Amino acid sequence: MEKKKVLNASGSKTPLKIIAGVLIAIILLIPMQMIENLILERSDLHDDVVKTICRDWGEEQTLKGPFLIVPIKDSEFANVVTYYNQNGVQKRSSDDVEMIFTPDQLNILTETKPIFKHRGIYKYVVYTSDIQIKGDFSDLDLADIKHKNRSVNSDDLDWAKAKLKFDITDAKGISGETKIDWNRSTSAIKPINNSQNNNEEGFYCDVNVDTLLKNSFVATIKLKGSQSLHFIPVGKITNIDMNTFWESPKFVGNYSPDSSHFDGNNYKSSWSISQLARPIPNSWLSNASPSLSGYSLGVEMIEPVDKYQQTLRSAKYSILFIILSFLTIFFSEFFAKKDTNILQYLLIGLALVLFYSILLSLTEQMNFAFAYLISAAAIIGLVTIYSHSIFKSFKTTSIMFSFWVILYSFLYFVLQLEDFALLAGNIGLFIILAFVMYFSRKISFANTTKKIENEIIIDNGDLL
Repeated sequence: MEKKKVLNASGSKTPLKIIAGVLIAIILLIPMQMIENLILERSDLHDDVVKTICRDWGEEQTLKGPFLIVPIKDSEFANVVTYYNQNGVQKRSSDDVEMIFTPDQLNILTETKPIFKHRGIYKYVVYTSDIQIKGDFSDLDLADIKHKNRSVNSDDLDWAKAKLKFDITDAKGISGETKIDWNRSTSAIKPINNSQNNNEEGFYCDVNVDTLLKNSFVATIKLKGSQSLHFIPVGKITNIDMNTFWESPKFVGNYSPDSSHFDGNNYKSSWSISQLARPIPNSWLSNASPSLSGYSLGVEMIEPVDKYQQTLRSAKYSILFIILSFLTIFFSEFFAKKDTNILQYLLIGLALVLFYSILLSLTEQMNFAFAYLISAAAIIGLVTIYSHSIFKSFKTTSIMFSFWVILYSFLYFVLQLEDFALLAGNIGLFIILAFVMYFSRKISFANTTKKIENEIIIDNGDLL
């Protein structure tokens, strides 16, 4: 019979303290859930304020055009609509059908500058954009346009009533003086009457079209908006050059820029798009207009990770911070041969939870980096002083202080990352786990209590 002596720690306070620490950590999840709900509530309130700012300043903007609009003379092309009047009597009305042409060459140059708008304690980024649009209409081909099996020809069009039209998502964002030069002559600009044009917004001008020559135009627009600025490449050849004074713009839409670089002051981006890359016809009848929204391109100017997202992300690490802090206290009392009570674990855990509430309140008043620094310094200072009053050892307190500084610094580093946050977080957790395993290798529950030592004899798995 082989006998083996095994030391049992039953009766020791250590297992009970570990169990109590785990229970405290679980209980602390309740106030942490309340804080996360508070973060989401404040974020929703912030979003409501943002919507108000965007509504007053200008919504997301998409500029379509310009389009050359030419009415059709013949009533045969009229778009007949059936409807019922207030008395329930069926009526028929005809809307004039127009021919719509897109430019042959379209060059867009825009310079977009962000502006922070404040509303109470909240702020949000909007923008102003100076846009110059140049191009020409030189090939007014009608050969492929048919209506009711009848081809449209130049004699069907009322060229004397032609107009150049620009569609804009939110015309409220048009500011300053807008100019249009058509064939080197300045044209008077008129707003689109959206009550008669399917809620379209924008502006137009009357133009004299020379069907035999190239018709050129130059338009300058000052446009205000928020979040994003989009363009539709309606030209047979569309060239767009965009200067964006924003450190981290996000390029959106169906086309990525051909080139983009940051020169230390702004992002310079350019697109060159052929009609072969966008299946939009060069002309069509107004009663058969194609959908253009699927061919947009542009830029978004929003914060990659806003302060509420960063605060919420930091709160997701709360249980990890609490457990690691409890382990640090446990190791410290083990090696320093000091005994702490459950109340001290609870108070330190509450201090760690309070960090996220302080961080939330400060981020609404200042930059996230400063808010994080102040919150972390306050909590680290509090738990360090409290730990020193428990252990009465400068060495032990210094070790615990260093641990919390490294832990909070690591969290801030992870919060600033976008693409590599998950990778950095896992590497950090792996290193922390390795250190925990290293320091725990000498810990034996049996050795923590020399007073209680039970000898257990094990023979082929049977307890004697």
